[in-house]
Amino acid sequence: AAMASGTSSTPNYYVESKFYFRNHSGYSAPAVLARIDSTNSNWIEARVDETSNQVQLRKNVGGTNSIVSSYELPTAPSSGNALWVKLEVSGTTVRVYVKLPGDADYTLRMSNTISDAALQSSGRAGLYFSFATGNAGWVVSEINGVSNGASGPTPTPTPSSLSVNITSPISNSTFEYGTTVNITADAADSNGNLTQVTYFAGTQ
Repeated sequence: AAMASGTSSTPNYYVESKFYFRNHSGYSAPAVLARIDSTNSNWIEARVDETSNQVQLRKNVGGTNSIVSSYELPTAPSSGNALWVKLEVSGTTVRVYVKLPGDADYTLRMSNTISDAALQSSGRAGLYFSFATGNAGWVVSEINGVSNGASGPTPTPTPSSLSVNITSPISNSTFEYGTTVNITADAADSNGNLTQVTYFAGTQ
């Protein structure tokens, strides 16, 4: 499932999220997204991948998702661990910052050039969550975002204006293969720019 929020008036901003690890009995891959064009299935994402134990910078162009670069987490997560991931887009430069458990602040882990024309337009920020059979290990705890209209250094964080909460299915839900799963969410933007909540199945 994926949700998008905010307006698409600027291509340069960052979005960050706190990911919390519950257990390891399935597969999960939550991500923060930037420059979302849901009509054409285009976006940039920073994903926490449970199977590879990596934070991955990925791009989705026309429905095709690929890894741009990755950062290997230093240790396997255990129940109760939490980490922050920040995705920053500025022109063709994309940076991913990670704040590990116990760290006081972010560390830059990936800095890459993404020059695909489809990913240079203004687009909304959002959240993506994928999980398979069993209980998801990584879940989204918090999500924050701030607009930054001009290219330049990482902006100083400001109080959160975006909140997204998946209300159904509840944590630890399991489903038989082929079961229809209805997903609902609460989303709010304190600056009044919330215009749409969009869900995706895979890249659709």
